[in-house]
Amino acid sequence: MTLYIIANPHSGNRSAKDIIATLKTHSEQNVITFFTRYRNDEENQVKQVLKSFQYSQDKLLILGGDGTLSKVLYYWPAEIPFAYYPIGSGNDFARALGLRKNPIQLMKSLEKSPKEITVFTYQKGLVLNSLDLGFASWVINHVEHSKLKAKLNKFHLGNLIYVLTAIQCLIKKPAFASLVLENEVGESIELKDLFFFH
Repeated sequence: MTLYIIANPHSGNRSAKDIIATLKTHSEQNVITFFTRYRNDEENQVKQVLKSFQYSQDKLLILGGDGTLSKVLYYWPAEIPFAYYPIGSGNDFARALGLRKNPIQLMKSLEKSPKEITVFTYQKGLVLNSLDLGFASWVINHVEHSKLKAKLNKFHLGNLIYVLTAIQCLIKKPAFASLVLENEVGESIELKDLFFFH
């Protein structure tokens, strides 16, 4: 068995390499790591893993935050199980499932039967645990493109960027969104000028 790891080296105050080293010392199997190299590189890393992945015996571990997890799973075949080790700033998905940050426990859990989860997919991605529009979406989008976050992460203050960006949004101009929902028979409803939608 080979344990493939797709890791975001920037998540968790750049702690991915240390966690991978710990996992390797507690692993009896071969460990092959693929690091995302730039924003939205997850598709390339999934393709690399799938070139040699043996469905019947190999395992995939995703190491990163909610964004890394969602992006990897968008390209990962739905019928193949995966494991997740949260090292992001929010880790909403891990918190919702009660996942703990324990590398040794993670290695043991790889031998257990997988549990099924439900996700929502759309043309540009995958939603695991929440969908934000309006204000929250504006904040998350701006944080994702912020150079200040990396600087704050160096001082273990990465979460502060969300507060600063939220204040900036409220001072500048609040973000509003509209949403159209359509059912199977084509009936639709439009929600206009949403400020908070979570």
